[in-house]
Amino acid sequence: MIMLILYLLLSFGITNIIVRESITKPFRDLIDRFCDWCGYWFLHDLFNCETCTGFWVGMLIFWMLPLPYSPYLNVFISAFISSGWNKLINVILLKF
Repeated sequence: MIMLILYLLLSFGITNIIVRESITKPFRDLIDRFCDWCGYWFLHDLFNCETCTGFWVGMLIFWMLPLPYSPYLNVFISAFISSGWNKLINVILLKF
């Protein structure tokens, strides 16, 4: 249970830093300029969407904090849990 709470807190924290915080704004602006130049908007969406970023952050955290389940299926479950958790928290925070 402690690992799950730690996983959810890490997921939200890392995703929030990447998507919303000012410390990563220069990086996001660089990605936006690159996307304007090449027209490849996947990267823009990846670094500006809490659901998209949460999915990949969930996969990354899985390799750092593996939960005790099936290792191959668990990486995708962890990614979807992280993505959904980040979306839920951001919807709740945007309401207040």
